[in-house]
Amino acid sequence: MRVRLAVMPLSILVLSARLALAQPAPSPAERLKTLADRVDQLMKSAADLPAAMKALQAVQDQLAGMRQEVARLQGAALGYQALRNKLDGYDTRIGDMELKLNAVALQLAGRTQTAGFDDGFFIASPNRRLMLRLGALLQPAYQGRLPILVGKEGSASSRYPEQPVAQGESGFLIRRAQVRLGGHLLSPRFGYRLDLGFGQEDQGTVQLAYGEVRLFQALNVVVGKSIVPFGRQSMIHNAAQQFTDRSAVTDAFTPGRDLGVLVYGSAFSRDQLSYQLGVFNGAGQFPSRNDNTDLLYAGRIVYAPLGAISEDEGEGDLQLSPFRVAIGAAFYYNLSPTDAPLRAGVTDPARAAELRDQDRNGATDNVGVYAAAAELTARFRGLAWQSELFYRVENPGAVAPTNRTFWGVYTQLGGYHPASMLELAARYGFLKHPGYGEDRRLARPDEVHELAAVLNVLTWGRRLMWQGEYTHQWLRGMHTVKDGVTVAGDPLNAHQVRIQMHLAF
Repeated sequence: MRVRLAVMPLSILVLSARLALAQPAPSPAERLKTLADRVDQLMKSAADLPAAMKALQAVQDQLAGMRQEVARLQGAALGYQALRNKLDGYDTRIGDMELKLNAVALQLAGRTQTAGFDDGFFIASPNRRLMLRLGALLQPAYQGRLPILVGKEGSASSRYPEQPVAQGESGFLIRRAQVRLGGHLLSPRFGYRLDLGFGQEDQGTVQLAYGEVRLFQALNVVVGKSIVPFGRQSMIHNAAQQFTDRSAVTDAFTPGRDLGVLVYGSAFSRDQLSYQLGVFNGAGQFPSRNDNTDLLYAGRIVYAPLGAISEDEGEGDLQLSPFRVAIGAAFYYNLSPTDAPLRAGVTDPARAAELRDQDRNGATDNVGVYAAAAELTARFRGLAWQSELFYRVENPGAVAPTNRTFWGVYTQLGGYHPASMLELAARYGFLKHPGYGEDRRLARPDEVHELAAVLNVLTWGRRLMWQGEYTHQWLRGMHTVKDGVTVAGDPLNAHQVRIQMHLAF
């Protein structure tokens, strides 16, 4: 009798397992329908939590794209292996969305973890009134660069001795090594951010340092060192770029980071209309204070009729999103201290002082810088295209008879193939180089053409990525200036190869 009683629980377990196995697993379409219903329910509870609402909207966009994919798959005639590969890919992506929804649900229920990993490590109080997020970016790389004279014998370095643009390079380096700290105090409405950089390309320890007050969807305030809202690519973090670096056009025309105050916001349910307005020192990325009494004023507006394409998503389309498109425009104005001594290649202190105060009023002359930009971005099922056009006018005032004008444009197109985890992108850029504040005694080009291609192997999205990139630059209008005398130089072609490991969280 005891033996029978002992066997009964085992029999029940075996029978339960058989029944479970007999029930078919939910299809991808059923799982996506369940997730869509769950998103709708959570959105009703997250109306007053911007961070949770943003996460839900991102999942909602991914769901819309996947449901269309599954609908097409059901009507397609595929072999067993091809169908199996597709379903395996769906399982991974659906599982990722389920984890994100679980995290949002716990946040809304007030039962979130006090420590863990969610797009970065975090530590939080049980009630989530205090949170610290820790992130990092590491980019060790090999870089080789070979400048070649066009139609001339000899080496570029011998023709331009001690000129950086003409020097060849081959070696290993740590291009970027950044630590990111962020989070909120008392409430998610009061955020903060601190980015520290220690790599070859970081050029200054403190990259970002600001406090943030999130008031409403349409009004949020950032105070401290942030990114001037001019140029979409300049506002995308280094960890989310398709290429190993931004276009030379972006670097030449955008102010980058600066100290100041920024307000931003969006309108409509899916942030279709967004804006940023800011007032900054205008002294450059790393000075600790303004270099004159004037400020830089900047603004940007973007319209995305089918749903926002946030800079937080980065470049490319790893989300395989449905068709989205965004158009935008930006401007900035700044009065900058004149760079006339550098522009004339003057080293004599007395002569340099005369050039800095040509109107003889006892103060350094200023140059008015007016800049405008237009941008176009589109995403569709792994394909991503973005393009920007920049135009800049420099007004030296009464000390020069005419304004100086410059312009540049770049366009890049990339595609992501989730089954192979490969991303391929190409970019072309052209610019009339402003070169403001550069020492003209060093060789520099007036015009630059740039063509680049990159192949990315995404082991874990952009968290762990392997990159191979080739860039070709045509440097035209090479010249140097010394004591006001311009010496024309020979044009250069520059070949550059980068092989980079990219780790980010």
